[in-house]
Amino acid sequence: MLAILVVVVVGAAAIAHRPAEQYGQGETAAAGFILMAYGYLMLGTAVTEFWGFVLSLMMTGLGIGVTANMLSEEWNQPSDSRGKQNRTILSVVRYFRVFGITIGAALFSTFLLQATDKIPERVRESLGVTSPGEAGVSGGVFAELVTGSAQVIVPDADRLREYVPDHIADSTQELIVRQIMRVIRGTLTEGYQDLFVAAAIFSVVGFVCALAVVRMERDSYGK
Repeated sequence: MLAILVVVVVGAAAIAHRPAEQYGQGETAAAGFILMAYGYLMLGTAVTEFWGFVLSLMMTGLGIGVTANMLSEEWNQPSDSRGKQNRTILSVVRYFRVFGITIGAALFSTFLLQATDKIPERVRESLGVTSPGEAGVSGGVFAELVTGSAQVIVPDADRLREYVPDHIADSTQELIVRQIMRVIRGTLTEGYQDLFVAAAIFSVVGFVCALAVVRMERDSYGK
C-alpha cells in the first residue's frame, strides 16, 4: 500500500507544474490541500473495502504530490513573473509542511497511545467480564491475557498465545486468540482513523489559507 502512495506522490509532483502554469500556483496548491483532505477523511471515516482504501491513498498521494511540487526550484525564482503570489503561496505551503511534520509526530503518538490504553478494557469486555475486580480477570485465568494484550502494539498471534492459559483446549485457545486479535486490530484502527480525521481538518485549514492568498492577490491586482 505504501508503494501505491509513493508512486502517486512522485507522479503528481512530476506533472503538477502544468496546472500551476495554466491556473495559477495558489489555485493548484488549494486543489492539493483539498485532495489531501478528501483522502484523509475517507481513510478516517468511510473506507471499509480494499478498493476504497486504494482510492483514498491515491487521492491523498495526489494532494501531497501537488503541494510538494510547489517547493521545487522552479517556483523559487524571485524574479519570476509570478513574483509576489509565488512567494506568498510558497510560505503557506512551507508553513503547513513544517507544522505537519512537527505536530504530526505528536498526534500520531497521542492517538496510538490512547488506542493502546483502551485495549485491556476492550479485551476484558470481549471475554465477557465487565468489571476489573472480578475474579475472572484480576485473579483468574484471563488476568495475564488482559494485562499482556496492552503490550501487543502490533497484532501478533504468537505473542498472544503466550498469555492464554495452557490448560485450555487448543481449539479454544485458537478461538480466544482470534477474538483478541480482532479486538486489538479494531481498537488500533480507531486510533488511526482519529489521526486521519485530524489530518483532514489540518488539510482543510491549508485549503482555506491557500484560497485566502489567491483572493488577496486577485484583489491587489484589481486595484
